[in-house]
Amino acid sequence: MISQLRTATKPVHQSLEQHPILQPLLSPVLTREDYRRVLIAFADFYRILEPPLLDELIRVTDQQNTTYHYRPRWPLLQDDLRDLGTMIDTLPSVTPALPSMENTGALLGVLYVLEGATQGGRIIAPHLARTLGLDADCGVRYFRVYQQDTWQQFKALLTCYDGLLDDKAVTHSAVQIFNMLYQHLDHYLPSDRTDP
Repeated sequence: MISQLRTATKPVHQSLEQHPILQPLLSPVLTREDYRRVLIAFADFYRILEPPLLDELIRVTDQQNTTYHYRPRWPLLQDDLRDLGTMIDTLPSVTPALPSMENTGALLGVLYVLEGATQGGRIIAPHLARTLGLDADCGVRYFRVYQQDTWQQFKALLTCYDGLLDDKAVTHSAVQIFNMLYQHLDHYLPSDRTDP
């Protein structure tokens, strides 16, 4: 199912990677303000997404004997922003549209995107260390989630459900979350918001 998901989501994944908010992340002239904007946008997204995701995840992982454990991103993003001198609670917020996660296929589609995104940290985290002097203890907790090996655990969970789910539901959900995140990031473009 992983290869099918990768193929089906490739266009929306590439589109998201090219979003103007995310583009500076790998730039040699990345600024703290660029990075702060990325963290704020992600923090707003996970702040709303994670409570229903965690509720549904209990049901899904209880149905299978799995070692998969989702690591919440919202607290990591709060800590990273605090390291940069920003208290997220004091900033204006945008409530993102959320996908339905009421069935297992939809939830797994969302998790495919969230866990797959951690793999980008393998490239982004070292770049942040070089350009901004940040590390796992200061400002880069979110981009170091890949070190927890949750991607491999998630792939094992997905394998447990192979043949038991409608693959189209998983794929539809994954594409939907990519698109929702792209639209959410639009709210954080500098011309759209003067104080992200």
